Amino acid sequence: MSDIDIVSRNPLVKTIADGSAKDELIDMLVDKQLPFTDEEYLESLTFVIKIDRVKAKALTLLKQIPDSAKANYVDRGNANHR
Repeated sequence: MSDIDIVSRNPLVKTIADGSAKDELIDMLVDKQLPFTDEEYLESLTFVIKIDRVKAKALTLLKQIPDSAKANYVDRGNANHR
């Protein structure tokens, strides 16, 4: 998955999206310990919900992201609509 299209220019989001993130980074993501915007969390979390050990936390965080951030992300032409 090295050629993933993502909106964020944040290199940590790319690392998460391409599947090369170490467990520590994923844990920091689902514990909301990263200096990410709501859109960066949204984009990153869509990739980690496939990981069983963090799925529940990721889904909980996704529900907490404001609807306005979700709508803004979806409105972008290059957004990942998975």
